Amino acid sequence: MLNSRIFTVDTTNDSLYKVYKLLSATSLLQSGLKRGRKVESVDWVRVGLKELPGEFRVVLNKPFLDKLLWRGKYKIGTWKKLAEKITRSYGNLVDLRNGEIKSISVTVLKALASITGTTLEETEKNCAYVLKAQSAPVKIPIRSTPQLAALVAHALGDGSIGERRFQVEYKNKNVECIQEVLVAVKVISTVQIFVTKNERDIYLTTLPATIGQILCVAGAVRGNKTEKDFDMPGWIKDGSPEIKKSFLRALFNDEGSVYIGSKSSNIKIFMGKEASKKDSLVKFLESVQRMLMDFGIKSKKVRISRKYQVRDQKKVIVGFWITGKRNLRAFADQIGLCPTKQKKLEVAINSYKNRIWGEEVEDEIMRILRAEGSKKTVELSKILRRDSRSLLKHLRRLEASGGISFSRYTLPNGLYGFRWQIEKGGEKDG
Repeated sequence: MLNSRIFTVDTTNDSLYKVYKLLSATSLLQSGLKRGRKVESVDWVRVGLKELPGEFRVVLNKPFLDKLLWRGKYKIGTWKKLAEKITRSYGNLVDLRNGEIKSISVTVLKALASITGTTLEETEKNCAYVLKAQSAPVKIPIRSTPQLAALVAHALGDGSIGERRFQVEYKNKNVECIQEVLVAVKVISTVQIFVTKNERDIYLTTLPATIGQILCVAGAVRGNKTEKDFDMPGWIKDGSPEIKKSFLRALFNDEGSVYIGSKSSNIKIFMGKEASKKDSLVKFLESVQRMLMDFGIKSKKVRISRKYQVRDQKKVIVGFWITGKRNLRAFADQIGLCPTKQKKLEVAINSYKNRIWGEEVEDEIMRILRAEGSKKTVELSKILRRDSRSLLKHLRRLEASGGISFSRYTLPNGLYGFRWQIEKGGEKDG
């Protein structure tokens, strides 16, 4: 049961930022959606009159509406004939003409545009705003932006869109995530948003159906996400770096977590699905991995973490890990998380101070050889705190790639040892 409303956000003004000041001392400058930030839009996704459902209503600039109606009447002949052509009553059309009805449905508007030879692009320029009955006004056209990508990610994450009514619910224990959703909504709509908090300390905000339908056009899924197939929208996969970052940040804020361990620290992301839809979730998460690779962030193979059953329905938990100091640092620097998680991620990165694995060993070998010159295997083993046998695997790999070379020397027992140096233009260094 929800407690009383804890704060209200009117996206038509700057009260949102006053709310931030009250709720969190963390600066919004750490957010990926900074205030006043300029981003370039691309036309991979576009929501305009052509894409909007017919029941949506449009408020047009009055001079343009008058021009449209009179031009329609001139084309058809009489007001009554025009009313029949656009499937509206004569009285309804007269009320619209006289300004007693302020809005016009998208279906009627498209019919009028067709009759008068007016393009939808010209019509959009004269739209004051678009709304749905008992819903929020939005401005069109809506184009691809990092904020829209973030909202799609949140809808696929901790958010949900009603199957029939398209109302959006978003809940999170972290108020910083709620804040970022409110910032993103401001780009689409001037709706007033209410946030509540329940007895389990979970914040909840509800967004109107207008926004839900727009998010579905942009690639979100309505209804129970665990029962449906979906993948990352193409406009996000092929979008700008800013769009990709915004999507990843929002998704990992919702579904990801940071783990700090004595042996290994990581970021992990796991999501649930009906067992019959497992392949769909694997495909989605592999798309996420490919996008991470665009930023040089490698991750472990997608795997099933758990199988379980609820009544007669079989379910699975599927996900992957991001490990290694190099990958965690790249994620922190290029993607980022909400301030609380970002702070924990920095602790996870620092926990790797004396522990390195995989390719990071080879990075450190190269750094040592560049800085200190040639080294024996036993010397590198002491510096890196690794046994010589495991270290040789990395040294041989670097040698095969042409990064380093070696020379042999004789040990007191008559066996050979190896001295390693950077290979530069075919000449040995040191």
